Amino acid sequence: MKRLLSKLALLAVGALILNWAPPAMANMATYSAEPVFISKSVPPNVMIILDNSGSMNFNAYGSYPGNGGTVNDEPFEGEGRSMVHSFPVIANSDDMEEALAGGSVRDGSGGDNDLDLGDSIIGIRFQNVQIPQGVTITSASIGFIADENGSAASTLTIDAQAVDSAPAMSTTSTNISGRTGTTAQVTWSPQAWTSGDPYSTDDISTIVQELVNRAGWNSGNAMLFRTKSSAAPTATGRP
Repeated sequence: MKRLLSKLALLAVGALILNWAPPAMANMATYSAEPVFISKSVPPNVMIILDNSGSMNFNAYGSYPGNGGTVNDEPFEGEGRSMVHSFPVIANSDDMEEALAGGSVRDGSGGDNDLDLGDSIIGIRFQNVQIPQGVTITSASIGFIADENGSAASTLTIDAQAVDSAPAMSTTSTNISGRTGTTAQVTWSPQAWTSGDPYSTDDISTIVQELVNRAGWNSGNAMLFRTKSSAAPTATGRP
């Protein structure tokens, strides 16, 4: 991936929101309460409401049976939502590569502007990841733009830094490999690639899930992912 095009690197996360508390619901006693004007004298008051939202097609209270049947005496919490978010790399220091031998870290300032997946340990950091703590991650991937043509076989291992909010990378030796990794890992074998075309990793939702399940995770924290060769290194020009 051209480092000059690093803003095109995306972390695409599909999150099914399950743990958000539903709005407070009135209980059945509220619905069956005797209107105040039955036992008291009150001034007449008329209000007309026109509702075109379509919400009247659903039960106001109770579990929705799905067939127009009787509503029971249970809170109706609605249905889960699936939300897809994309987060770009926004800083030059958020995509770096570390040499397999010696651990020197490069940030692209010396003219080496691509990320050599398979030849180096790659660190990609996403800032301000707006994902609530504890949500269920249904899918996740990292996208790249290929810098060159190529078809050499390679097998890569992807993990993330096991921390509540990943700090920025630096050119300090082993700054990428020296970070504690997540228990969850994903193996990815990229297909043949063509310069300028977009490519995505395999699903890395297990890694993202481990991060958002951390007690110290907060929406807006940063995530740092790493790729490294789990087979023999290949030629440069990876996506």
